[in-house]
Order: sequence, then C-alpha cells, then structure tokens
Amino acid sequence: MIARDRTLMNKPEVYLVGIHVVFGVVATVVKAFIPLLFFAVSCLYVFKYARHDMHKYRILVFISYLMGLEILNRSVGGSFLPYEIGKYIQIGFIIVNIIIARTWFTSMVGILVIILLLPSFILYEPGFLKHFVFNTLGILTLGFMIAFTAYQKITLENLSNILKAFLLPCVTFVTYITLKTPDYSQIDFNLSSTVATSGGFGSNQVATLLGAAICFLVIMLDQKYYIGNRIITICLILYFTLRAFLTFSRGGIISMIISVLLSFIFFRKIKQSSVVKLTLLSVGFILIFILTNNITGGQLLLRYQGETSGTVQGNREKNLESISSGRNNYAAVDIDVFFDNIILGVGPGNVQFNRYKYGLYEDEIPPHTEQTRLLAESGIFGLFINLILIFWPVYIIRGTRNRDMKLIKCMLFIFAYATSFHSAIRTGLTPLLYGLASMDIIDYKTQSAELNDQEI
Repeated sequence: MIARDRTLMNKPEVYLVGIHVVFGVVATVVKAFIPLLFFAVSCLYVFKYARHDMHKYRILVFISYLMGLEILNRSVGGSFLPYEIGKYIQIGFIIVNIIIARTWFTSMVGILVIILLLPSFILYEPGFLKHFVFNTLGILTLGFMIAFTAYQKITLENLSNILKAFLLPCVTFVTYITLKTPDYSQIDFNLSSTVATSGGFGSNQVATLLGAAICFLVIMLDQKYYIGNRIITICLILYFTLRAFLTFSRGGIISMIISVLLSFIFFRKIKQSSVVKLTLLSVGFILIFILTNNITGGQLLLRYQGETSGTVQGNREKNLESISSGRNNYAAVDIDVFFDNIILGVGPGNVQFNRYKYGLYEDEIPPHTEQTRLLAESGIFGLFINLILIFWPVYIIRGTRNRDMKLIKCMLFIFAYATSFHSAIRTGLTPLLYGLASMDIIDYKTQSAELNDQEI
C-alpha cells in the first residue's frame, strides 16, 4: 500500500484551522462562547467516547484540546467554569476513563508522586482552599497523568493527532489576542510584560502556551506530520513566535529555545538535513525577533538583556533580582522555609503567607518556582518529588531505543520542567507534557510489527 504523501494539502485540517480562526473571532464578541465550547467538548468525551476508550487515545486527544483552550477560557473573563478547570478535567477524565472504560494506572511512579504529597496535607488550613488548589493541584495532576499514561503504547501518527488537538485552540487563541490587541502605536511598550498584547490576560501564561505550541509544531515539522501542510505549519511557527515575543514574557520563549536546542543537540544525528532544519529555524527566529524589536521600538532587545526601567534610568542595579523579576528572592525564601520545616514543610498553599517571617513584605503572590515551592510546602517529601521530576525523564529517555522518539520525549520533558521554573504549574500543560512524554511512542515504520492487534 502506498503511504499518503503528508506534504500535500490536507483539506480537512485546513478547514479545521479555518473554523478555529472563526472561533477566535466569535470569542471577541461573545464571551460565553469559549466556556460553552469547553463544556460541550468535555461532555462529548464523557458521554460518547469514554466507554470505548480502553487504549487511552481519545482521552488524550480531548485533554490536549481542552488544555489548548484553557488559557483562552481564562482570558475571556466571566467564565462559569472554575479557574483551575484544566487540572480538574485531567483528573476527572482519568477517573471517568477508569470507571467507564475499565482501564487502570500503568506506573507506580505517578502513584508515588501522589502518595508523597499526602503527609503535608495534615497541615492544610480549610480557609486556604483557593491557595491549596492553585499551588498543589498542578503537581497532583502530574502524578495522575504519569500514573495513567506511562508505558502506554501509542503510534507517532496518533501522537501527532494529539499535538494537533492542542494546536487548533491555539489558533483560536492567537486570533483572539490579535483582534484584541490595540494598534501597536497606541501601546506603551516598556521593560515589563504587558497584557495589552496578551488579550488582556497574564502574559506569562500566554507565552508559556505559545512556547509549547511552537515546540509541538517543531516536532511535527521535523517528523513530517504537518497541520494542513508544511507551509501552514511554518507560518504558524513564525506567527506564534511573533505573538510570544510581543507578550514581553521571557519564560515561555526561553523554555522553548532550551528544549528545542538540547533535543536536537542530544538526539539528532549531525547530517546535512538536520543542520539545514536547525539553521532555518534559527534564521526564522532571529528575523521574527528583529521584526518584533522594531515594532516595540527596541524595547524587546533590552527586555531580553535583563534591563528594567530602573536599570535603564540608572536608579537600579542590574542583578539577578532585576533579571528574574524577583523570582530568585521568592525561591531563596522557599529554600529557607524548607530548612526550617524540613519534615512536612509548611503545608500546601501556605508558603506565600510565611514570607514575611523572612523579610519579604511586598505581597503574598503565589510561588513562581514549582521546585522550591515543593520543598517549602511538602518538606522532605517535596525533595523526593523533585528527584522524581528530574530522574523520571532521564529513565524514560534512556529506555527509549529510537533516536527520533528520544528527541520528542526530550523536548516535551525539558519544556515542561523548564516552564515550571518561571510559572510553577499554573496550567494543566506541564502534567500533560509529562504524561505524553512518558508514553511508549512507536515509530510509523515499526508500528505494525510492535503493536499487532493492539494498535490504537
């Protein structure tokens, strides 16, 4: 049988991209549209697809789609859905799948993460439910995703479909923020992240979403699984990069760069085609940076050089605090809290209310760094979870035989881990990436021999 030429135009996918552009237009006018879409897609899985989803493929397609929609649901404002709906969805769908499709967990490592979280729960204070959910539910969801997906076989083609399911809502999102962005001449670009180019929502989460989308597109471009076709895929990479730069939030972009570069360096054989791919990506990235820097009047370059309004005016010294937007101070206090509460920590959601004891009086903003938050709030058990977050990816990647699959898993793991340094686990994205990267991805060329009747 002749394989389909994936370089040709895939009309159904082009139509889907167009439909999701229309969704973005509608979202700017009808605020309730996105929450209703989120709710409808959730119901579609639970009532139509869950019963026959014993191979766990459709659940990941639906979760991926909803995680791509999560930030837009927050951005439109006035949603009737909970703020943390993305994490509720992942845990809820897994429980539904286990009950209805009679699947089960496939990894004790994910269950261990959940167990290690439990001891510090005895310090939970009922009045801090909001902070408990905001701070702790992310790592709990990550434990569920690893436990549910690890070692599950999936073909590369089906993995690409899961990635596409995430990317379609991202198309809706960039359409939405493009229409919501004022004329560039009316925006006061300064040396801090801006909501004006982020659809009126937190630029940190927006940049993280777009950084993940770029990673997904690079994976598909590298493996010749395009969304629509090659040209559309490349155009989406370029435009997502432009929109990510315009947020002036550096974390998502830097995490993306690190994950792409390290994955190619470690697992792509040095040959002409690989060098050409990386060179073209780099050139495109640099050209988009130059274009965005011109749009912002040179402010973007200063932002990535670590400058602030204070350092430019000479009122503030450029140091680690200014470069990291104060995240280093919060992380340092988290570590001090850990050493003072080394067994159980201070309890889930509580660290931000203990900073004043260590000289941080400015505000009670939630932690930005998941690794140090785990230490402060879960003590020695948080340290064990940190070790799992580091060594589980190493174990999974080392156990993968195919270099292309190693590259994909490496990119997903690195981005998931790196982004948790600057925005903790604010969304359901990090658990999803850990879950996908923990699966046993079967290359298209060998799937028939390895899957036999278990092909999903």
